[in-house]
Amino acid sequence: MVEPASATGPVAWLPPGDVASRQTATGGPGLAGIVIARLAVNGGIRVVYPFLTIIAAGLGMSLETLALLVASRALAGLAGPAMARLTRQHNPRSLMLSSQLLVTAGCLLIIAPDGTPPQVRPALVGAGFVATGLARPLFDLPMQTWVSAHVRPAARGRAVGLTEVAWALSLAVAVPVAGVLIERTGWRSPFVLVVVMAGAGALALVVTLPPHDPERPRTPRTGR
Repeated sequence: MVEPASATGPVAWLPPGDVASRQTATGGPGLAGIVIARLAVNGGIRVVYPFLTIIAAGLGMSLETLALLVASRALAGLAGPAMARLTRQHNPRSLMLSSQLLVTAGCLLIIAPDGTPPQVRPALVGAGFVATGLARPLFDLPMQTWVSAHVRPAARGRAVGLTEVAWALSLAVAVPVAGVLIERTGWRSPFVLVVVMAGAGALALVVTLPPHDPERPRTPRTGR
């Protein structure tokens, strides 16, 4: 977990002062908003696997080609160190919101219209899967930073455990719903579902997390 305490050096988004004074035992409504938002990030990854054959047929690709494109998002894990650096320079709320946009963009690339040239579609689909893969470290590392800054040390294990509920629900709820939607509306529906979930997640973050730390003085803009 990324720790905002002074022992690891200053964190740009966190104001100087007593970190403990900003911490609670539960994380407050912000933790609930994070769980909702994390559903979309995890759903964008997990909702694909049970329906690979159907999605491949809808895309007009072989199962082997689609499997390779899905596997390409594992490359997103290489971005972990860069994401960790971002968490020290930017407010976790902003980064988690960016991850919701990245999930949305990735899903929209995957479900590009049928008129997309066949020679272009694999590149779009691959880029879409990479985007959904990048969304996870872009969300998880800032999430852990937020928990470290806002939840007391004795309660952090429980708080992180609650965020893992989203991993379970993305399979237990999102996948069955996606199966019903596929049967009724077609292969694109799991990705449309994830886009809707990302919208709900972004709204939850906006409502439950303040845009600025309440104790952080805002720097006024100055003209040149």
